[in-house]
Amino acid sequence: MSRERKKRKVNKQFLFFVEGETEKVFFDTLWQEYRLTSAKTIKILKNSGTDWVEKSQRMIKNNSRVQPNAKTTVFIVFDKNNDTDSQIKAMIQKSKRLKIGGSKCEICFSNESFELWLLAYFEKITPGFKTQKQLNLALSKYLGETYVKADSVQMQRIIKENRTLEAIENSESISEFSLDHQSTNVGSILKEILSELKSPTK
Repeated sequence: MSRERKKRKVNKQFLFFVEGETEKVFFDTLWQEYRLTSAKTIKILKNSGTDWVEKSQRMIKNNSRVQPNAKTTVFIVFDKNNDTDSQIKAMIQKSKRLKIGGSKCEICFSNESFELWLLAYFEKITPGFKTQKQLNLALSKYLGETYVKADSVQMQRIIKENRTLEAIENSESISEFSLDHQSTNVGSILKEILSELKSPTK
């Protein structure tokens, strides 16, 4: 009988509030891969408005199962999409002031979309800009089939073989927040979290 896989525990707690189903599937799959019980992914409810910080704040206050404390970091994950530069900058400023139960808040942002981070699993990403269509086509090429957003089977294929560390390295040159060229800080955030863990046992 194979040895039961042990769950990973760290002193900190991580709450990821995500706007999209693709992000939800990615982070849930990643936490399972690393058996990280201290990280939780929460889908932001779709309702009026585009302020993801305010939505996350309401969800925390209205969810008794989510109780941030001084050891908690809240990450609000969203893409540029159709948000204006001023809207995004306003959300970043709000996130810096958001402290619930002593927790701190950080923005996890991708320009143009979260698929930019997924592409880093396969190639080194530079600041040049790719449209959503180009990102989808590139992922389809590497997967050998049409890329489908939020497909759990494809997501497992992308993450497998501990390629997350390679993706972090492949996205280093675009890890700084930018509205002028493609960027994503998913890698730098995961680097900090995964640095506390050993590679997953196969």
